[in-house]
Amino acid sequence: MRLLAFAIFGCAGLFATHESVAQKVIYIEEADILFRRALDKYNHSYYDDAIVIFDGLLQDFPVNQKTTAAFIMKAKALFRSGNLVEADRTLKLFLTQFPKSRYRPDANYSLGLVYLTIHRYEEAASQFLAAWEEARALRISIRVEDHFQEALERTIETYLDDAELAALRMRSTTDDAGAFLCLKEAEKFLSKANISAAGRALDTLKLRYPGHRFVDREAALSLRVVDRSHVVLGVLLPLLKNHPPSALKEIGEEVYRGVQFALDEYLESSETMVKVSLDVRDTEKDPVIGARQARSLIEEPDVIAILGPVFSNVATSTVGMVNIYDVPLLTPTANTNGLAATGPYIFQANPDYENRGRASAVNAIRNLGLKTFAVVAPEDGVGKMMAEGFLKEVLLLGGEVVGTQWYTRGTTDLKNQLSTLRRAGMMRSAAPIISFEGRLNQGDIAKLVQLGVPRARLDSMIAHQVLVSGIDLLGPNARLLIDSLEITAIYDDPRIDSLMYPVTSIDAVYAPISSAGEIGVLSSQLVYFNFQAQILGSGEWENLFELDANKRYCKNVIFESDYYVDEQSTAYSGFSNRFFEKYKKHPGKNSLYGYDSARLLLMLIHNGATTRQALQVALSTVNDMPGLHSRIGLSERRVNSWLHIMQYNGETIQHIAEVNVNLPVQEDEVHGTGQF
Repeated sequence: MRLLAFAIFGCAGLFATHESVAQKVIYIEEADILFRRALDKYNHSYYDDAIVIFDGLLQDFPVNQKTTAAFIMKAKALFRSGNLVEADRTLKLFLTQFPKSRYRPDANYSLGLVYLTIHRYEEAASQFLAAWEEARALRISIRVEDHFQEALERTIETYLDDAELAALRMRSTTDDAGAFLCLKEAEKFLSKANISAAGRALDTLKLRYPGHRFVDREAALSLRVVDRSHVVLGVLLPLLKNHPPSALKEIGEEVYRGVQFALDEYLESSETMVKVSLDVRDTEKDPVIGARQARSLIEEPDVIAILGPVFSNVATSTVGMVNIYDVPLLTPTANTNGLAATGPYIFQANPDYENRGRASAVNAIRNLGLKTFAVVAPEDGVGKMMAEGFLKEVLLLGGEVVGTQWYTRGTTDLKNQLSTLRRAGMMRSAAPIISFEGRLNQGDIAKLVQLGVPRARLDSMIAHQVLVSGIDLLGPNARLLIDSLEITAIYDDPRIDSLMYPVTSIDAVYAPISSAGEIGVLSSQLVYFNFQAQILGSGEWENLFELDANKRYCKNVIFESDYYVDEQSTAYSGFSNRFFEKYKKHPGKNSLYGYDSARLLLMLIHNGATTRQALQVALSTVNDMPGLHSRIGLSERRVNSWLHIMQYNGETIQHIAEVNVNLPVQEDEVHGTGQF
């Protein structure tokens, strides 16, 4: 960083070798002699000697024909010798004492070099700007002006960020300086492929600084912006153009309508600087065709991202080449686990199964205050993936898992699974009993002594061979102490195996079913086995027909959902009306998936992400983009972390919360100790 300073400083001695002080001075011949002697020392790099002579000239003589030149050259010598603090002090003193000197631009420039050397880049740029503006105002020389402008330009390009450059422009005092800095803003934006911002900077240049002197640079930059102001989004959808109408074909068409509608809104906006077009390819829900179409899009240089595919198996076939060629791919609906984990260019706008399970845990612990859980889930497939996500999140947030049971999909008899969970729950609330009958485990005796039970009391109980309540022996935390130290205990509670007594030690049972047909099977058997626990479900519980058919078992069940629309909201009603006017049909669920995903990409393009790499970085930083069907957050794992929480109240399904599974763990949330 010092190299830049010294490179600029190479011509510094050119500016203070003649005198032109704009105030009354005394001519002193000896001052000329001393100045020439000091300047000779400076030019031969004897900076310390030069400092002594310049300093003597300033102290021994009144203001004379060499006073201001001596000030400037003393500061330069101090800088060259490495005494930056004293150089800074000398230059500031000069600027205060000689407000009308023609050497002020040189002083500002030299002060800028000091700041540049100590890495205070904003202040350095401000001093170079002041030097340039004052040199132009004083009309010193074109050569000097150009030198100051070069120093300013190199500092801007090397060290200043966008905000610092904008602030510098606001501090400029002349139209030429403002125009130059506005031009630099446009150039910096264009260098980062932020076409929108570059275009806005050029608009500001034309409106705020008409008649500026940089018209040639502006014209050249405008041409570069125009050349790069059009990008293409690739779209992969199951349109099945050569097939008869079907449910699958309708899904593709719905998503396409949402994407196209988002693009139409974007192009109609007066603020649109970057033109976007679509290159739509038909995947036909065939992984082979999907991969071939993806490769074809990747080979198009104007395609900066791919929206789609819709289905997880087709998306899986494309991710390898997408990552190899660094093309961001945002799938609006694919929700399988591990898709985004294949590489940094894959993004899932729909939550995967892991995040769905995590969302139920986050809501249960953070919003509902539940602490103890049981899980009953399919042993394979989607339900298992959601259950695993739920279990991990419960333990992360400090909850306890009393038990986990798996079943084969399609099973209608869950007696073994629920009996096991029931017994685990009843055992948890049963009082532990310690037996002193028969031969005793000496390790258990030592642990009881460790817990503070007097040895004499233990000997008495051993002698009498009694059964003792753990609570009487160890207090109300007996169960926790006995379990933590693995002391042998028995639970002789008649309620454990009797269905007459409810299970109250389990706050909630998480049941990520495979299909809505399991709602009645699972909910009715939970009631039969007398679980007085909150039922937490997966999105498959969102079936009002099945819930109503089993409402005596399902009232108040809570489940996650990746989709919820407030039809009364102004945003949705306006969108729906415009959509109907265009397509003569109301937007379906899949249209909103396509619309929100496309709107996210278009928003990032509008904000300057107009290359493949820039768009990948921008997508990676999305935390909370409001959508019509859901918020979208991709900053962790590149998978949407937002889900809705719904509840069936016995009549309707209501929206009760929206959770982000990636909120950091709070201080009062500790790792749980329960087992899977």
